[in-house]
Amino acid sequence: PALTTAYLSFTQFSGFGNPTWVGLENFQRVINDSQTQKTLFNTLYFTVGTVFLSIISALFLAVLLNQSLKGRAIFRSIIYLPVVAPMLAVAFVWKFMLDPSPSGLINYLTHLFGMGAQQWLNNTRLAMPSVILVSVWKALGYNMVIFLAGLQGIPEQLYEAADIDGTNFFQKFFYITIPLLKPVTTFVFITSTINAFQAFEQIYGMTSGGPANSTYTLAYLIYVKGFRSLKFGEASALAVILVLIVFLFSMLYINK
Repeated sequence: PALTTAYLSFTQFSGFGNPTWVGLENFQRVINDSQTQKTLFNTLYFTVGTVFLSIISALFLAVLLNQSLKGRAIFRSIIYLPVVAPMLAVAFVWKFMLDPSPSGLINYLTHLFGMGAQQWLNNTRLAMPSVILVSVWKALGYNMVIFLAGLQGIPEQLYEAADIDGTNFFQKFFYITIPLLKPVTTFVFITSTINAFQAFEQIYGMTSGGPANSTYTLAYLIYVKGFRSLKFGEASALAVILVLIVFLFSMLYINK
């Protein structure tokens, strides 16, 4: 499939008949297309927001639930539950919860705190942040488990030696925990970045790219180009560009 996609990116193909070789024409067309440029900005916006919020919140919860707290196994299970749910099902549930009418669950809760009903998925300013928060909530449990595994692999003797030297919690966190978690953080960053760049189900289920194309991502644009407009050559070119972007981000972080 990867080789077929690479080949189709140099052709004009509607899904019927034989592909026609056009060279770099598809790449030139999609790169110069204003819709692609806006979609790339949306994808970067979604990726940066999702990755950093997910890493920070997952690390915070992992450190918290790595302590000797009563009932921590229950809290770990509750936080991990969204991971096992299909993303498309999660997207439809959250779309229902974010219903713009006052009867929507989120708007009902905001009304209890004296706030008016919000057009969460119908507002160009609120739609993408809403999708980002749902994506973070969905991936939070997985990233938390990875960080927990990394925390439990740090020798306890290092913290005991730090206690003898009189260091506080924040000093131990920034000078012991963070440096020793770098391999785990790299893994979480790369996997989260790849997943964010490939975001499709939450866009399809919650906003369908709207309003006014404000939540279009590269993966969703590939779907629209290929399966709605039957421009498989342009869709394949976008797919190749997406692979190159993800590869570049991954290599930059690994070599950092």
